[in-house]
Amino acid sequence: MCRVGCPELVLLALSLLAAGLPLQAQTGDFCGLVVEESQTQVADAEVHLFAADGTEPLATTTTDARGEFCFRGLAAGSYAFQVAKKPWPAQPRHSVEVLAGDTSLRKVELEYEPGEPRASFAESLDGLGPDDRRAVLEALLVAGDTQSLSELARRLVPKRSVAIELGRLTRGLETRRLVDELIRWLERGYLPPLKTARFVHALGELGTPEDDRIITLLLRKLTDGRRLPPGNYVTWAGLYDPARQYYVSDEALLALTKLSGKDFNYELGRSPLANQRAIENAREWWRQEVAKKSERERRP
Repeated sequence: MCRVGCPELVLLALSLLAAGLPLQAQTGDFCGLVVEESQTQVADAEVHLFAADGTEPLATTTTDARGEFCFRGLAAGSYAFQVAKKPWPAQPRHSVEVLAGDTSLRKVELEYEPGEPRASFAESLDGLGPDDRRAVLEALLVAGDTQSLSELARRLVPKRSVAIELGRLTRGLETRRLVDELIRWLERGYLPPLKTARFVHALGELGTPEDDRIITLLLRKLTDGRRLPPGNYVTWAGLYDPARQYYVSDEALLALTKLSGKDFNYELGRSPLANQRAIENAREWWRQEVAKKSERERRP
Protein backbone atom coordinates (compact mmCIF):
# COMPACT_ATOMS: atom_id res chain seq x y z
CA MET A 1 0.00 0.00 0.00
CA CYS A 2 1.26 3.50 -0.74
CA ARG A 3 0.08 7.05 -0.35
CA VAL A 4 -0.67 9.53 -3.11
CA GLY A 5 2.56 10.29 -4.93
CA CYS A 6 3.84 6.74 -4.34
CA PRO A 7 6.78 5.41 -6.42
CA GLU A 8 4.59 3.41 -8.82
CA LEU A 9 2.70 6.53 -9.90
CA VAL A 10 5.90 8.61 -10.11
CA LEU A 11 7.55 5.93 -12.28
CA LEU A 12 4.49 5.87 -14.53
CA ALA A 13 4.72 9.62 -15.02
CA LEU A 14 8.48 9.41 -15.77
CA SER A 15 7.90 6.63 -18.31
CA LEU A 16 5.39 8.79 -20.16
CA LEU A 17 7.88 11.66 -20.28
CA ALA A 18 10.64 9.32 -21.48
CA ALA A 19 8.41 8.14 -24.29
CA GLY A 20 8.05 11.71 -25.46
CA LEU A 21 4.34 11.82 -24.57
CA PRO A 22 2.93 14.99 -22.99
CA LEU A 23 2.20 14.07 -19.37
CA GLN A 24 -0.87 16.30 -18.95
CA ALA A 25 -2.52 14.81 -22.06
CA GLN A 26 -2.02 11.25 -20.82
CA THR A 27 -3.17 11.61 -17.23
CA GLY A 28 -6.28 12.69 -15.41
CA ASP A 29 -7.53 13.28 -11.89
CA PHE A 30 -10.08 11.53 -9.75
CA CYS A 31 -11.74 13.52 -6.97
CA GLY A 32 -14.72 12.81 -4.79
CA LEU A 33 -16.87 13.51 -1.77
CA VAL A 34 -17.59 11.01 1.03
CA VAL A 35 -20.83 11.36 2.97
CA GLU A 36 -22.81 9.12 5.26
CA GLU A 37 -26.31 8.05 4.23
CA SER A 38 -27.89 11.11 5.85
CA GLN A 39 -25.60 13.20 3.57
CA THR A 40 -23.35 14.50 6.36
CA GLN A 41 -19.77 14.93 5.09
CA VAL A 42 -17.28 12.43 6.52
CA ALA A 43 -13.77 13.63 7.40
CA ASP A 44 -10.72 11.38 7.90
CA ALA A 45 -12.10 8.49 5.84
CA GLU A 46 -9.48 6.43 4.00
CA VAL A 47 -9.96 6.09 0.24
CA HIS A 48 -8.05 3.25 -1.43
CA LEU A 49 -7.43 3.28 -5.17
CA PHE A 50 -6.98 0.00 -7.08
CA ALA A 51 -6.34 -1.11 -10.61
CA ALA A 52 -9.66 -2.23 -12.09
CA ASP A 53 -9.06 -5.88 -11.15
CA GLY A 54 -6.37 -5.31 -8.53
CA THR A 55 -6.36 -6.50 -4.94
CA GLU A 56 -3.56 -4.30 -3.57
CA PRO A 57 -4.09 -0.51 -3.43
CA LEU A 58 -2.13 1.61 -5.89
CA ALA A 59 -2.58 4.62 -3.62
CA THR A 60 -4.43 5.75 -0.50
CA THR A 61 -5.58 9.18 0.61
CA THR A 62 -7.76 10.60 3.39
CA THR A 63 -10.77 12.89 3.15
CA ASP A 64 -10.38 16.44 4.44
CA ALA A 65 -12.67 18.27 6.87
CA ARG A 66 -15.26 18.69 4.08
CA GLY A 67 -15.21 15.00 3.19
CA GLU A 68 -13.34 15.64 -0.07
CA PHE A 69 -10.42 13.72 -1.59
CA CYS A 70 -8.37 13.71 -4.80
CA PHE A 71 -5.99 11.42 -6.69
CA ARG A 72 -4.03 13.45 -9.24
CA GLY A 73 -1.88 12.54 -12.20
CA LEU A 74 -3.43 9.12 -12.82
CA ALA A 75 -2.87 7.31 -16.11
CA ALA A 76 -6.08 7.32 -18.13
CA GLY A 77 -8.01 4.08 -17.71
CA SER A 78 -10.29 2.03 -15.45
CA TYR A 79 -9.85 1.93 -11.68
CA ALA A 80 -11.68 0.80 -8.57
CA PHE A 81 -11.84 2.50 -5.20
CA GLN A 82 -13.05 1.67 -1.71
CA VAL A 83 -13.74 3.90 1.30
CA ALA A 84 -13.12 2.83 4.89
CA LYS A 85 -13.78 4.38 8.27
CA LYS A 86 -14.77 3.01 11.67
CA PRO A 87 -17.40 2.28 12.90
CA TRP A 88 -18.81 1.66 9.42
CA PRO A 89 -18.56 -1.96 8.25
CA ALA A 90 -16.52 -2.97 5.19
CA GLN A 91 -17.78 -0.99 2.20
CA PRO A 92 -18.26 -2.15 -1.40
CA ARG A 93 -15.79 -1.31 -4.14
CA HIS A 94 -16.80 1.17 -6.82
CA SER A 95 -15.49 1.56 -10.34
CA VAL A 96 -14.32 4.81 -11.89
CA GLU A 97 -13.04 5.75 -15.34
CA VAL A 98 -10.22 8.30 -15.49
CA LEU A 99 -10.01 10.29 -18.73
CA ALA A 100 -6.88 11.97 -20.03
CA GLY A 101 -6.81 15.70 -19.32
CA ASP A 102 -10.02 15.53 -17.29
CA THR A 103 -11.19 15.17 -13.67
CA SER A 104 -13.57 12.36 -12.77
CA LEU A 105 -15.91 13.29 -9.91
CA ARG A 106 -17.76 10.87 -7.62
CA LYS A 107 -19.93 11.15 -4.54
CA VAL A 108 -19.86 8.10 -2.26
CA GLU A 109 -22.18 7.20 0.60
CA LEU A 110 -20.81 5.21 3.52
CA GLU A 111 -23.48 2.57 4.04
CA TYR A 112 -24.64 1.55 7.51
CA GLU A 113 -25.67 -1.84 6.08
CA PRO A 114 -23.90 -2.61 2.78
CA GLY A 115 -25.70 -5.00 0.47
CA GLU A 116 -28.98 -5.37 -1.37
CA PRO A 117 -31.47 -3.83 -1.46
CA ARG A 118 -29.37 -0.73 -1.98
CA ALA A 119 -30.29 2.79 -3.09
CA SER A 120 -28.42 6.07 -3.04
CA PHE A 121 -29.92 8.94 -1.07
CA ALA A 122 -30.99 10.67 -4.29
CA GLU A 123 -32.84 7.53 -5.43
CA SER A 124 -34.46 6.74 -2.09
CA LEU A 125 -37.86 8.02 -1.01
CA ASP A 126 -36.06 9.80 1.85
CA GLY A 127 -34.15 11.86 -0.70
CA LEU A 128 -37.20 12.84 -2.79
CA GLY A 129 -39.55 15.75 -2.22
CA PRO A 130 -43.23 14.99 -1.37
CA ASP A 131 -44.45 15.47 -4.96
CA ASP A 132 -41.67 13.30 -6.38
CA ARG A 133 -42.32 10.61 -3.77
CA ARG A 134 -45.95 10.40 -4.78
CA ALA A 135 -45.04 10.32 -8.47
CA VAL A 136 -42.54 7.50 -7.99
CA LEU A 137 -44.92 5.52 -5.78
CA GLU A 138 -47.79 5.90 -8.20
CA ALA A 139 -45.75 4.98 -11.29
CA LEU A 140 -44.27 1.85 -9.72
CA LEU A 141 -47.47 0.70 -8.00
CA VAL A 142 -49.55 1.20 -11.14
CA ALA A 143 -47.01 -0.77 -13.18
CA GLY A 144 -47.28 -3.49 -10.53
CA ASP A 145 -44.88 -5.96 -12.17
CA THR A 146 -42.14 -7.79 -10.30
CA GLN A 147 -39.40 -5.44 -11.47
CA SER A 148 -41.35 -2.30 -10.49
CA LEU A 149 -42.19 -3.63 -7.02
CA SER A 150 -38.58 -4.68 -6.45
CA GLU A 151 -37.49 -1.19 -7.49
CA LEU A 152 -39.97 0.37 -5.06
CA ALA A 153 -38.74 -1.82 -2.20
CA ARG A 154 -35.17 -0.77 -3.07
CA ARG A 155 -36.14 2.90 -2.83
CA LEU A 156 -37.64 2.26 0.62
CA VAL A 157 -34.28 1.51 2.24
CA PRO A 158 -33.71 3.91 5.16
CA LYS A 159 -31.45 6.94 4.85
CA ARG A 160 -32.47 9.68 7.28
CA SER A 161 -35.03 7.86 9.40
CA VAL A 162 -36.15 4.37 10.35
CA ALA A 163 -39.76 5.46 9.90
CA ILE A 164 -41.39 6.53 6.67
CA GLU A 165 -44.98 7.72 6.40
CA LEU A 166 -46.49 5.80 3.50
CA GLY A 167 -50.17 5.79 4.48
CA ARG A 168 -50.88 9.32 3.30
CA LEU A 169 -48.62 9.07 0.25
CA THR A 170 -50.31 5.90 -1.03
CA ARG A 171 -53.89 7.10 -0.48
CA GLY A 172 -56.06 5.90 -3.38
CA LEU A 173 -53.41 3.47 -4.64
CA GLU A 174 -53.47 -0.32 -4.46
CA THR A 175 -50.63 -1.36 -2.15
CA ARG A 176 -51.31 -5.07 -1.61
CA ARG A 177 -48.57 -6.20 -3.99
CA LEU A 178 -46.09 -3.84 -2.30
CA VAL A 179 -47.02 -5.47 1.01
CA ASP A 180 -46.36 -8.86 -0.61
CA GLU A 181 -42.94 -7.65 -1.76
CA LEU A 182 -42.02 -6.34 1.69
CA ILE A 183 -43.06 -9.63 3.29
CA ARG A 184 -40.97 -11.54 0.74
CA TRP A 185 -37.91 -9.47 1.66
CA LEU A 186 -38.52 -10.04 5.35
CA GLU A 187 -39.04 -13.79 4.98
CA ARG A 188 -36.73 -14.79 2.15
CA GLY A 189 -33.60 -14.81 4.30
CA TYR A 190 -31.18 -12.41 5.92
CA LEU A 191 -32.11 -8.74 5.89
CA PRO A 192 -29.96 -6.55 8.19
CA PRO A 193 -31.48 -4.80 11.22
CA LEU A 194 -31.99 -1.24 9.97
CA LYS A 195 -33.55 -2.34 6.67
CA THR A 196 -35.68 -4.88 8.54
CA ALA A 197 -36.88 -2.12 10.89
CA ARG A 198 -37.82 0.16 7.95
CA PHE A 199 -39.71 -2.59 6.11
CA VAL A 200 -41.51 -3.62 9.31
CA HIS A 201 -42.49 0.02 9.92
CA ALA A 202 -43.82 0.22 6.33
CA LEU A 203 -46.03 -2.81 6.96
CA GLY A 204 -47.53 -0.97 9.91
CA GLU A 205 -48.26 1.96 7.59
CA LEU A 206 -49.80 -0.13 4.81
CA GLY A 207 -51.39 -3.06 6.62
CA THR A 208 -54.81 -3.67 8.10
CA PRO A 209 -55.73 -5.52 11.32
CA GLU A 210 -57.47 -8.16 9.22
CA ASP A 211 -54.29 -9.16 7.36
CA ASP A 212 -53.17 -12.29 9.21
CA ARG A 213 -49.84 -12.40 7.35
CA ILE A 214 -48.76 -9.00 8.64
CA ILE A 215 -49.91 -9.55 12.22
CA THR A 216 -48.19 -12.94 12.51
CA LEU A 217 -44.99 -11.54 10.97
CA LEU A 218 -44.97 -8.61 13.40
CA LEU A 219 -45.52 -10.98 16.33
CA ARG A 220 -42.45 -12.95 15.23
CA LYS A 221 -40.42 -9.77 14.88
CA LEU A 222 -41.23 -8.82 18.48
CA THR A 223 -38.48 -11.30 19.39
CA ASP A 224 -35.94 -9.86 16.90
CA GLY A 225 -33.37 -8.56 19.38
CA ARG A 226 -30.85 -7.28 16.84
CA ARG A 227 -29.56 -3.78 17.58
CA LEU A 228 -29.87 -1.04 14.98
CA PRO A 229 -26.43 0.09 13.78
CA PRO A 230 -24.95 3.42 14.91
CA GLY A 231 -25.49 6.26 12.49
CA ASN A 232 -26.78 9.77 11.88
CA TYR A 233 -30.46 8.95 11.37
CA VAL A 234 -33.75 9.48 13.21
CA THR A 235 -35.14 6.73 15.44
CA TRP A 236 -38.44 6.48 17.34
CA ALA A 237 -36.77 8.51 20.13
CA GLY A 238 -35.19 11.16 17.89
CA LEU A 239 -31.67 11.31 16.45
CA TYR A 240 -29.69 8.12 17.08
CA ASP A 241 -28.11 8.34 20.51
CA PRO A 242 -25.14 5.96 21.04
CA ALA A 243 -25.92 5.93 24.76
CA ARG A 244 -29.32 4.36 24.10
CA GLN A 245 -30.41 1.05 22.63
CA TYR A 246 -32.63 0.53 19.57
CA TYR A 247 -33.92 -2.83 18.41
CA VAL A 248 -35.75 -4.26 15.41
CA SER A 249 -38.35 -5.40 17.94
CA ASP A 250 -39.13 -1.75 18.79
CA GLU A 251 -40.36 -1.08 15.25
CA ALA A 252 -42.33 -4.34 15.23
CA LEU A 253 -44.09 -3.25 18.42
CA LEU A 254 -44.84 0.22 17.05
CA ALA A 255 -46.27 -1.27 13.85
CA LEU A 256 -48.35 -3.79 15.78
CA THR A 257 -49.68 -1.06 18.09
CA LYS A 258 -50.66 1.04 15.06
CA LEU A 259 -52.61 -1.85 13.53
CA SER A 260 -54.19 -3.21 16.70
CA GLY A 261 -54.83 -0.01 18.62
CA LYS A 262 -53.66 -1.88 21.73
CA ASP A 263 -51.12 -1.00 24.41
CA PHE A 264 -49.22 -4.14 25.37
CA ASN A 265 -47.06 -2.38 28.02
CA TYR A 266 -43.96 -2.89 25.87
CA GLU A 267 -40.96 -0.78 26.87
CA LEU A 268 -39.15 0.65 23.85
CA GLY A 269 -35.37 0.59 24.00
CA ARG A 270 -35.32 -2.67 25.97
CA SER A 271 -34.51 -6.09 24.52
CA PRO A 272 -37.21 -8.68 23.79
CA LEU A 273 -35.88 -10.67 26.73
CA ALA A 274 -36.79 -7.76 29.01
CA ASN A 275 -40.22 -7.48 27.36
CA GLN A 276 -41.39 -11.07 27.66
CA ARG A 277 -44.59 -10.19 29.51
CA ALA A 278 -45.54 -7.57 26.90
CA ILE A 279 -44.81 -10.03 24.07
CA GLU A 280 -47.06 -12.61 25.71
CA ASN A 281 -49.76 -9.92 26.05
CA ALA A 282 -49.54 -9.34 22.29
CA ARG A 283 -49.70 -13.07 21.53
CA GLU A 284 -52.70 -13.52 23.81
CA TRP A 285 -54.48 -10.62 22.11
CA TRP A 286 -53.92 -12.29 18.74
CA ARG A 287 -55.10 -15.69 20.00
CA GLN A 288 -58.32 -14.04 21.10
CA GLU A 289 -58.71 -12.27 17.76
CA VAL A 290 -58.23 -15.54 15.87
CA ALA A 291 -60.78 -17.25 18.13
CA LYS A 292 -63.31 -14.46 17.49
CA LYS A 293 -62.72 -14.74 13.75
CA SER A 294 -63.25 -18.51 13.83
CA GLU A 295 -66.45 -18.05 15.83
CA ARG A 296 -67.81 -15.55 13.30
CA GLU A 297 -67.02 -17.91 10.42
CA ARG A 298 -68.83 -20.80 12.15
CA ARG A 299 -72.02 -18.82 12.60
CA PRO A 300 -74.75 -19.66 10.07
